[in-house]
Amino acid sequence: MRKVNLAEAIVSLVLITVAGMFLVVSTSIPHSSLADPLGPTAFPQAVFWMIIVLCMCLTVIPGIWQLVSTRSTRRKPREETARKRPAYRRFMESGDAPALLTAILLVLYLLVWRVLGFALTSLIFIWSLSLILSPKDQRSALKSLLVAVFVTAIIYVAFVHGFRVDLPQFALFG
Repeated sequence: MRKVNLAEAIVSLVLITVAGMFLVVSTSIPHSSLADPLGPTAFPQAVFWMIIVLCMCLTVIPGIWQLVSTRSTRRKPREETARKRPAYRRFMESGDAPALLTAILLVLYLLVWRVLGFALTSLIFIWSLSLILSPKDQRSALKSLLVAVFVTAIIYVAFVHGFRVDLPQFALFG
């Protein structure tokens, strides 16, 4: 069973809490008079239940297993070079850095979404996330930018033209 780090556990517990709150709120969605057997609450509830189940499978269950496991929890001695490196470098090389940076990026994304609009905000978010989550030896700013442009365009076309959803525009244009 894989080892769960603290940042993953915190993010999963926050996601489970938020998904649970949305499940409670989704029960107040009024039912439509259409002949749809599922109704308007089926899709949101299915998504929130999937988020809860995936978070449980990825972090909560392995975390509990890790706590009750009888394996030795002795830490390996640190190397001398690890102590001489700056704290920033040690953090960036730890397993917690990508999860924490992703959470920070997500909060920034939500804060500037209405000001910069969907397209620019999503482009910057996806590009940054691609750089953060790529393995060190495979990082490429150009490839990440191309992926960000492609994904943003697909999402934009799907929601604006397919689902007819008005996404936020750049504040100076709208």
